[in-house]
Amino acid sequence: MKSELKRLFPRAAMTLLVMLLTSISAWAEWDGGTYTATTNEIINTGINVNADATLTINSGVTITVNGGIVVADGKKLTITGSGTLKVYGINGDEGAATEPGCGNGNRGSQGNGAIVGNVIINGATVEATGGDGGNGGYAFSGSLILYGGTVIANGGDGGSGGISGTSSYAFSQSVTFEAASYTITGNGASTNDVIGYQYVDITAADAIPYLDADGNTQYCTNFTVLTGSETSLSAGWYVAQGTINYDHQIYFNGTAHLILADGCKMTVEPTNDNQVRAIEAGNLTIYAQSNGSAAGSLTAIINYPQDNSAGTAAIMGVRLTINGGNITARSTNTGNTTNAGHGGIAGQSGLTINGGNIVATSESTEKGCGITGPITINWNNDNCSLYFYPYRNDGFGSYMKIADGKTISDGTNTYSGTLSEEQKAAIVRKQGDKGLVPVTF
Repeated sequence: MKSELKRLFPRAAMTLLVMLLTSISAWAEWDGGTYTATTNEIINTGINVNADATLTINSGVTITVNGGIVVADGKKLTITGSGTLKVYGINGDEGAATEPGCGNGNRGSQGNGAIVGNVIINGATVEATGGDGGNGGYAFSGSLILYGGTVIANGGDGGSGGISGTSSYAFSQSVTFEAASYTITGNGASTNDVIGYQYVDITAADAIPYLDADGNTQYCTNFTVLTGSETSLSAGWYVAQGTINYDHQIYFNGTAHLILADGCKMTVEPTNDNQVRAIEAGNLTIYAQSNGSAAGSLTAIINYPQDNSAGTAAIMGVRLTINGGNITARSTNTGNTTNAGHGGIAGQSGLTINGGNIVATSESTEKGCGITGPITINWNNDNCSLYFYPYRNDGFGSYMKIADGKTISDGTNTYSGTLSEEQKAAIVRKQGDKGLVPVTF
């Protein structure tokens, strides 16, 4: 009996076998969609993935699949999150030796692959172990695209009975590394290359991670690194790294995306008194790579000295989205007593704040505005804050609303929904105040 259990469940500890009563048979056929694993689960039927599917595994959660995962032809399985997935292929028959002097006997059947089909891994830890048998099974039998995370790939062992079989390599088809950094260990694999089956096609591409609107890690493979000399940038993706300074205005045309790398310090402060904005954009989205103090910073300062020009702002765009980063936008002009303007951040058709720590101020107390435009706050983590001063209610059809299901606090009161004029005026920050912070998510 013990040997039979070992054949069906390779490398499984007896403590694991005791838990088989908790198996989830519904996983045997998965017709696609998205599933988020929040508790440890053991599946002993194997999984057939019949349509495009996404498995998200939360931190600290381990999913164990005994029997392998098979993704249907032309479909793909995406594995995300920060938890762990362990997959074991079914063992084959090791074969049997014959009577002495009667030949070498038979080899037996090949072990099954652990994960078969097209797979994308984006951040999780995936341990795949091919089944043992007359010949070992592959850990991955199909294309694998790795956007980040850890892969532990172990080919199955060849049989010891009858004719000697062969142990399998980790991968049988193509492996593409799209991540800037990754870890691969196991039989037939090393950190920087795969020494395995001769038909494995290994390709690599540079990529940079960023946090999207929901706070999930994504990867960009087609981007331009900023140098500090640019003035007008076309639509596309840009990355700020290290310390980078602009002494002139920069303009992002069309739909542009700016990733602030961890630890970067990007400053835009025009020295030409005729430039009325530090950053101007069409549709601009700003991203960070992490939350909190480690996140990259962007400081935009406008020092326009004139008293008769409207529309001055440190950061102005048709539509602005901030997904993360430590953002400071400041107008230092103290004049402008006749025309509206001189603001910190202005989103003419909308400003959406999904993450980050934002300070937006203007020293023009008569006509200035720290932040203006139709504003939606949709904070995606607990490291967010918004500090702005002063406040005006007549810029670009201004309103401020909190996204459905979210609540913010100024340390004393909480706010949700669309804020009234009185509420908006009440949350204007004074020097030294903490600023608005999220209290629910």
